[in-house]
Amino acid sequence: MSIVIKRLYVKPGPAKFGPCCNCGSEENVWTVTMIARRGSEPGWGCTGCGLEGAGALAALCDACAFDEPLKVWVGPAMYGERKPISELSADEFNHKPDCPYRDSTMLGRFGPFPVLTDRSKGLPS
Repeated sequence: MSIVIKRLYVKPGPAKFGPCCNCGSEENVWTVTMIARRGSEPGWGCTGCGLEGAGALAALCDACAFDEPLKVWVGPAMYGERKPISELSADEFNHKPDCPYRDSTMLGRFGPFPVLTDRSKGLPS
């Protein structure tokens, strides 16, 4: 079962995300992946649910965009510190079912961005 909540394709993005959380590539890292586990701050959060910004995030390159993340970022993404997903708490961190922002395509105040849903559809152009 996937622990990925959403994959946002943020090219050209509002920020640099450091190395890919799977292969370590520094090239074409444009997919920000929200993980349903508590990570480190800053992370993803939601004002609609009242979730603090502690959800785990992974940055993936174009080649890894549809793969399950192996690592998540620790602290600001651009600094490149990563840790294995296996080190995260197993407790679920997710939107409440009635959250008005559950399907948002925003990343903070930036967006909207395309949501990657299906490998067969490929990456947005």
